[in-house]
Amino acid sequence: MRAKVLPAARDLASSMDLTAAMGQTIDPMLLMQRVTDRTLDLIAVADGVMVGLADDEGVTYVCGAGHRISHLGTRADLDSLGVLAVNAKRARAFTDADVALLTRLAEFVSAVIGSACDLDRVHKHLLDVAPLTEASSTAIDAPTSNDAASRYVMSVLSPDTVARIDCGQRLRGILRDPQVLSMVFQPIIDV
Repeated sequence: MRAKVLPAARDLASSMDLTAAMGQTIDPMLLMQRVTDRTLDLIAVADGVMVGLADDEGVTYVCGAGHRISHLGTRADLDSLGVLAVNAKRARAFTDADVALLTRLAEFVSAVIGSACDLDRVHKHLLDVAPLTEASSTAIDAPTSNDAASRYVMSVLSPDTVARIDCGQRLRGILRDPQVLSMVFQPIIDV
């Protein structure tokens, strides 16, 4: 006898996949780590890169790549909103072109990290507003409000992701129950 996957269970799994995908898309820490990794790749003479976030007490370095990672968690007294610290072991390693490039990217890095933090906060609030209850998670035909919210947010942030997750859910369903497939013989003739 085949086990059937109820639509509610499928919707719940789809919602969890969407939530995970959104988390990866807008997670500020993952984004800041990508910034440090890409900056280290971009500036050839750099030996280390760190991102620092500011609060009332100064700047705390929260993620990094390269040789200065041991300084994560270090606080510094700076008057700024955040810091992208690019380091080199060799004195005067950076050219004017390196400085100009980092200066041009500073506004982008600031905006993208700020946006990711805002989106992460809103995303968590949006999904916390309508938590899954036993009644909503067992509803057969109606998607949960979490599922609808997740699908909406992800369709705005990454339109193709919703379709890929839905396709993955269908494939997992087939793999869990291969009897839903039927064998077809298709002869191939070379003409």
